Amino acid sequence: MEFSILDIAKKAGVSKSTISRVINGGSVSPKTRKIVEDTMREMGYSPNYMARGLRGVHNTVVGILSLGSSMFSHPSISRRIAGILDTLGENDCDLLIVHDLLQQSPAPGYVPKYVRYLRDQRIQGLITLGWDDLPEVQQAANQFRNVVYGGERLQMNRGFRVYHGNYYYSCDLYHLLVMNGHRRILTTVGFEPQDEQFRRARMRAWESTCLQAGIPYDEDSFYRSPMERTLTEEYLSGLYRAFRKGKYTALFADEMSHATAILLYFREKGLRCPEDYSIVTIKRDDAEERFITSVFVSDYDYGVLITRLMLEVIRNEELEYRDVMMSYSMEMRKSVGRNAAHP
Repeated sequence: MEFSILDIAKKAGVSKSTISRVINGGSVSPKTRKIVEDTMREMGYSPNYMARGLRGVHNTVVGILSLGSSMFSHPSISRRIAGILDTLGENDCDLLIVHDLLQQSPAPGYVPKYVRYLRDQRIQGLITLGWDDLPEVQQAANQFRNVVYGGERLQMNRGFRVYHGNYYYSCDLYHLLVMNGHRRILTTVGFEPQDEQFRRARMRAWESTCLQAGIPYDEDSFYRSPMERTLTEEYLSGLYRAFRKGKYTALFADEMSHATAILLYFREKGLRCPEDYSIVTIKRDDAEERFITSVFVSDYDYGVLITRLMLEVIRNEELEYRDVMMSYSMEMRKSVGRNAAHP
């Protein structure tokens, strides 16, 4: 006798959609999954995997929300995706990029693609990798349980996120500079939409450091940083003028490649490091750096961590809340020196 999933649902005492979630690797509690799987074995039911394949349904498919191709051209995003792909592969899961263009005035009745995919279980979970403070990302995390995001927490005691701890490691770098007598610190940071949460966190870190050290806080000490890894002559020239005009003694660069370019340009202009100024930065999965003091944060490990949390959310329906902060380490080098004006 041949049974349907409706027959299995009646026998197990659950809904048809629950049976579908179990078969397709969706989100159900371990207890419910066992009941359904035991019932299927008892009734001799085997899913038609060929038919499922024709419908485009896979065992476990995790989606990444894309709001534009530019996010994937950024090296840090590429490294995170590498961690995601490796972790999914180890767990026999698939990845689907869900591309939703930003719509200023959506047509009546428009339903974002990520909503349709989550609702129809085309994907069993969604990672909002990048631009996590945009309304579209917040809507995804607020509307669906099986979404993992980064950045600021959206709801208290509900939802799942993995965050870099940008505020904390920025405080550590600022504190290091202040302890070495630096009071005028120029920070380069991105001002693009996807950089907004990092910029806000860094500004809070500098404001907190100033308050603790009794230093006047100055919002003008944040200089716009371009998305490109290779800085132009024009940008470096403008940064140098701002640095000298503001009488800064230290510089907090947004990333290692920028710090290296700034170091070389300032040297050409006659400024020696650390004798004339100090510089710190954020190091991600770059090559070994032997001179510039930095905080090391691994984008690849971020991808691994956010995927592990995503899979746990999918497999454990009873899980309601989790915050995971990425670990980081301070790498002390020779680019930080004492400011003679403040012994």
